[in-house]
Parts: sequence; C-alpha cells; structure tokens
Amino acid sequence: PTAAGAVNFARVNRAFMNTATNVGKIQVKRSTTVVTEIGAGFGQSLQCFYTIPAGKTGYMFNLSASASKNQVVDLFLFQRPFGGAFRVQATMSLNQNNQQLDYPSPVKFTEKTDIDLRTRGSSNATISADFTIILVDNSV
Repeated sequence: PTAAGAVNFARVNRAFMNTATNVGKIQVKRSTTVVTEIGAGFGQSLQCFYTIPAGKTGYMFNLSASASKNQVVDLFLFQRPFGGAFRVQATMSLNQNNQQLDYPSPVKFTEKTDIDLRTRGSSNATISADFTIILVDNSV
C-alpha cells in the first residue's frame, strides 16, 4: 500500500522511520524529482550529501568511498557555498577497492553550503561513501 502526504522542507539531509521498518520503498519528492529514498526494509535513507546549517561552520576531516565492481568509478565531492555554484572539492577513482582521504587540516565549509558526492562510471556497481564533518557554532 502507498500513502501520500505533503510536508514542506528546505533541505532533506536524512529520512528515517520512527516506529517500524518500512516494507516498501518510501520516496521524498520535489514535484516529480526524487530527492531521497528509503529503500524497502532499510528504515532510513542512504545518501551522501549534507547542508551545513545556518549559524554553523563545518569542518570535514575525511572522506571514504568503496566500489564493488572491477570497473573504474570516479567520485566527485561537490560543494556549493550559499548563493554560489557547485564546484568540485575533491576527487577519487575506484576500481573494486576503497579509498580514504584524510585531511590533516580540515576542509572548512561555511553556513548553508551544500555538499554532495556524485559518481561517474560503472552502471551496476555498488558504491558506498561517507564523510566526517564537525559543526562549530559561528561567533555572534
């Protein structure tokens, strides 16, 4: 069974179930565009994007990714400062392996910066990725 509802959000960083694991997939859409999805039985979305909240500065300490297929998959970490355009912050190339980028001096992201990881390459590979960001309150 499906149910439709309407709730307005400025950003969707994560979607999850509160009371029970979902049997079917749940999609969050903007008009007809799916912006995130909770896969059947997963109970939460699996995505690699984030928006730095207003009043905060984000510091990225690392980025990790892995690919399942023996084919080249390129990953691009994009950032879009508030009011700006998306641009590449980091890249990595995977071929049935994993990589981690550690930043000895964390990468700084100002408030309202959108961050997302995009892939190009193998069409049937399973890609996993995550990053660690620490949020710090901006000075008043």
